[in-house]
Amino acid sequence: MRFALFGAAVAVAAFAASSHVTYLNTGGFSAEWPEYRRIDVVSDAECADILRRADRTLGAGNGIRCDAVPLYRHWLNLARAGYEQRGLMTIASSLLGGEALASAASPAPSSR
Repeated sequence: MRFALFGAAVAVAAFAASSHVTYLNTGGFSAEWPEYRRIDVVSDAECADILRRADRTLGAGNGIRCDAVPLYRHWLNLARAGYEQRGLMTIASSLLGGEALASAASPAPSSR
């Protein structure tokens, strides 16, 4: 059983390290933000289309680019953004399914 869990953990880690997510970095104001604050995930085809349109309308030095971010770093960015915006309970809620934490946190109805 331990060997199976270890194998599954290694497989998930290898998948997260080898897969990537494409972030659209629009430059300008958002480029000054930390990476976890400017999450804008697009597909590779959509990003190529945006780059073509930006080059055609804004010129070659427009500052818009696509960054390939490893999947594990994307997960860390989502966790950091969630923590910054709503705190630790939001991260726990999204990981544990939300419904159990929401129902446990709701006040008991009064018996008046």
